[in-house]
Amino acid sequence: SASHTWPPAEASGLVAWVLDQGASLLVSDGRHDARCCNAAGEVMAGSAMAAPLLVGERLLGVLEVHAAQPNTFSESDLLILEVAARQIAAALESARFRAEHKALLEETRRKLDEISTLYQVAQEVTGSLQLDEVLEMVVQAIRRALNCRGCCVFLLNPSDQMLEIKAAAGLKPEWRRAARLALGEGIAGRVAASLQPLYVPDVQAYPDYVVFDPEVRCLLAVPLQARGRLIGVLNVDHTQPHAFRPEHEHLLTVAASQVAVAIDNARLYSELLSEKQRQDEFLAIVSHELRTPLTCIQSSVSLLLEDEPPEGETACEFLEIIQRQNERLILMVNNLLNATRLEHAELQLVRQPVVLTELVLRAARRLRLLAEEKQITVHTELPDESVTIVGDGDWLEQMVVNLLDNAIKFTPSEGEVSVAVQVMPQEVGVTVRDSGIGIPAQELERVFDKFYRVPDQPSNAPRPRHGSGLGLYIVRRVVEAHGGHIRAESTPGAGSTFTISLPRGNATLDNATPSAP
Repeated sequence: SASHTWPPAEASGLVAWVLDQGASLLVSDGRHDARCCNAAGEVMAGSAMAAPLLVGERLLGVLEVHAAQPNTFSESDLLILEVAARQIAAALESARFRAEHKALLEETRRKLDEISTLYQVAQEVTGSLQLDEVLEMVVQAIRRALNCRGCCVFLLNPSDQMLEIKAAAGLKPEWRRAARLALGEGIAGRVAASLQPLYVPDVQAYPDYVVFDPEVRCLLAVPLQARGRLIGVLNVDHTQPHAFRPEHEHLLTVAASQVAVAIDNARLYSELLSEKQRQDEFLAIVSHELRTPLTCIQSSVSLLLEDEPPEGETACEFLEIIQRQNERLILMVNNLLNATRLEHAELQLVRQPVVLTELVLRAARRLRLLAEEKQITVHTELPDESVTIVGDGDWLEQMVVNLLDNAIKFTPSEGEVSVAVQVMPQEVGVTVRDSGIGIPAQELERVFDKFYRVPDQPSNAPRPRHGSGLGLYIVRRVVEAHGGHIRAESTPGAGSTFTISLPRGNATLDNATPSAP
């Protein structure tokens, strides 16, 4: 057997001599030759002969023949044995060569299959930049390559850090919907937490296995990483235990690196398309938002310049229209200019003592006419004493103006908006509340993104399409530039609350923050 060592421990004296000398041996009378006796001195053969199995100078073994009677073999017999030994040695060497050649061919074939599989996976996953298509091609290609029962891709949800199946081949729909794992939970969760492959030859013997489908007996999972971060887990399974070999793990690990890059590219492409769509929508909105107040101003001015212009209250109404629309234009142009400055981070804050209570009153007065246009009541809730902080007064006023403008835009006619200042030992708070349409919980974090506008919800009435998606983005940047923080809370249909906390003083200058708008 290939697992035994040579020479064997129980080799006879005859064999041991041939191994030591590397020469043939003929013993005519074993009764008087210790090489034909065992350890107890018992005669094991009346006569014997042995020849080495040699290939060149390499000894493969010994060919031994013995008989019970003395003087059974002659020198001629020994010559025949030597010829037989040479032929046997040549046959053994040929068999060994064929076995090695077969193993080499199998290894070469396996590597070619692996390269072919990886090439096929690479071709399929790079054939599209649509994430859903990429994921579907991945699971189908790997399932075919490994001839396994099922293949699925878990992707990490950044919002709640849960692993969710986003594509699967061979899985039953009910198990696909049910599979949702935390980091460290189940096989996929452990792989995601450790960033190491995990092979479970028999899931019934594995205590941490989370059962989704009782048909699964064997499972192999590898992490998906792109740009140094975890994005998910690639998982294959089989109905038979011990179905996967080490080469399968190697193949899946290499394939996972290709898959992760393809998924990351598809995501980046999707984000790029979304950004372009937001910018295109932004340009359309800005064009409309600029055209509307300009049209109102032009109409009002034309009426005031007629041969018989309106007088008294009617003239005042037209002047108020011009003033309101002019304020709307100023807000929009300021936001456009400020967003550009913030994007390039070219400017710095001019810090000085600012009376925050007076600043809030100024901001509310600036938007009085816009609120009156919708019959919205704006309440100010201020401390009895003035509140002073260190910051850039112009940017802070723009911050409050944008919050109030946002509240007025999304509050129906005859609604209410309030702005309050709260004093704390080290901070001051500014809170703007409205009785508007509210914001869905899943959109609260995104309302501060540049160009982002909350989409219509299926169960609600369409949202007003006002605004450029820059106002709250500027608010967040200004708050962060002053070392503060902002949070949004909302109940759809009942209004929203934006709360800002700002340090009262000793703010450090940030080179990436803006100067006065």
